[in-house]
Amino acid sequence: MKTELMGMVRLKILRAGSVGKLADTTSIDRAYLSRLARGLKENPSERVLDELGIERVSYYVWKDPKDEPQTEEECWLLLED
Repeated sequence: MKTELMGMVRLKILRAGSVGKLADTTSIDRAYLSRLARGLKENPSERVLDELGIERVSYYVWKDPKDEPQTEEECWLLLED
């Protein structure tokens, strides 16, 4: 399964020209970069993410889609302070 992280790492590799070139411009091992790009490695350290210019973000989602707001009024309730 392709993840967002895989796609981001693949884009960094594409823009660098190759896995080796990206490894040369960062302090990340080329084999590790390859595993990230293929989805064989997940949850890299903050140091690796910083080197790649990627930020880990956490957010909340509804478990049951029926719980999502159904009306404009309910949407506004979520935005109120």
